[in-house]
Amino acid sequence: MDDLDERAIGIIEKLTDYLHNYPSVWIKQDNTVPLNCFRSGQTIFFLDKLQDMETLGDMEADYGIIPMPKYDESQESYHTQIATGSQIILVPVTTGNADITGHTLETLCFFTWRDVVGEYYENALQTRYSRSRDTSEMLEIIRQGAVNGFDYAYSTSIGGDPWVNKIVSDYSWRALPPASSYEKQKKVWQKAIDKIMENYR
Repeated sequence: MDDLDERAIGIIEKLTDYLHNYPSVWIKQDNTVPLNCFRSGQTIFFLDKLQDMETLGDMEADYGIIPMPKYDESQESYHTQIATGSQIILVPVTTGNADITGHTLETLCFFTWRDVVGEYYENALQTRYSRSRDTSEMLEIIRQGAVNGFDYAYSTSIGGDPWVNKIVSDYSWRALPPASSYEKQKKVWQKAIDKIMENYR
């Protein structure tokens, strides 16, 4: 694992500053209260999954969607983290024909990508649940910049939480500088990553 660079440290410090020094910025483990506040017009922004558009049909005020903001002007494109939950399919070692099972799963994934995802974006998000003419453009920006880092996809196996959450928590509640927090956990996280990679080999 590489050391944290100045940009990563700056992002962590800025995020922590927002959470601690701006009363209008708050985070909840359960999104029910923030979602209801947004639906009733009590908040300007609400950060969650695109899936929430399906629940905003009875919202009186108009709303739109935007990608996650850029860190600064030097960032060329927008990047939006895909929801950190990952779905996997386990194939038992007793499977009679692993090759056929693998091909079947790949085929199902392909047709889902080709036929289902596009339909959901075009007919559900862009049309049925949209209230803005800009929604199509925003959705395309979000899709083009969607990311799902290895450390997020395997966060439970690496350390139980996306690593950045641990660093933000240390900095927020223990005043432990981001670089120090990272260095403190680095060997443990690297060992877990090595174990994951060994399983793939």
